[in-house]
Amino acid sequence: PGTQWPQGPRARAAAAIAGDEVMEDPAKLFAWLRDNRFPGITNITFYNFPDFVNAQRGVLLVALRQPSIFDGVGKLALDKLREVAGPVALQGSADRFDYGPDSFFYGVTDGTLNGLDAFGIYRHRLPRVVVFEARDTWIEDEEELRLERLPADLQRLPQLWRSAPGHYGYVLAAGKGATAAYRQLDQACMSLASGHPAGHVLAPVSVACMLLSWLWLVRTVSRTVLGSLLEDDSGDAGAGQKAPEGKKTK
Repeated sequence: PGTQWPQGPRARAAAAIAGDEVMEDPAKLFAWLRDNRFPGITNITFYNFPDFVNAQRGVLLVALRQPSIFDGVGKLALDKLREVAGPVALQGSADRFDYGPDSFFYGVTDGTLNGLDAFGIYRHRLPRVVVFEARDTWIEDEEELRLERLPADLQRLPQLWRSAPGHYGYVLAAGKGATAAYRQLDQACMSLASGHPAGHVLAPVSVACMLLSWLWLVRTVSRTVLGSLLEDDSGDAGAGQKAPEGKKTK
C-alpha cells in the first residue's frame, strides 16, 4: 500500500509476471527480480528516492507541484506515463507491466522535495521530467523533454545533453548552456525573417561576427598592454644607465 501512484479512487495495482523458465532457474529469477523491482508507476518519496534512481535500469521520473490526480497536470502525467509504459489491464483493478531491455521504471514525485535542485528540478518551474540513465548520469531539459509531449521527446533522448556531478558535469552544463543559447538565437533570427528558411543563416553569421569582434578586442587589448610594458622596460633601462665620469686632473 502506498507504493503506487496515484492513490485514491483511481489507484490500480501493478504486477510483473515471470514465466516458468524464470521460476525454475535461481539465477534467472534473481535477474528478473532486479529488472522488475519497481512495477507500475511508483510513488517516489524522500525514503525510496535513492533506491529508485539507483536501480539497474533507466528511470523516468515526473516531478509535480502537487502529485494529485485531481488536477489537470496530474491527470496529464498519468495519461502520458501510461501511454509510454503501455500496461495491459488484468481482471479487477490491476495492470501488468512488461519490461524489456530499453524499458524504464516509472515514478512520480513531489517536485518541492529538498535536493531535487541537484538534478535541475526547481520547485518554481514544474512540472518537469528527468531520466536517470545510470548512477551518475541523468537527462533533464526544460525545453526538449516536456511532459505534454513525453512519448515523442523520449525518442530524442540520444540527441539530448547529459548531466553529471563533478568537474565533468560543469563541462556538460557549459555545452548544454551554449546549445540552448544558440537555439534561442536561431529562433530570434527566424522571427526576424518572418519564418523564412533563410533566417537559419542569420544565426551562424551572427555567431561568427561576435567571435571575430571578440578576437579583435582581445588582440587590441593585448597589443596595448604589451606596448605599455615594453615602454616601461625601455624607460627603466635608460634611467639605470650612469653617465661616464670625467677624467681626473692633478
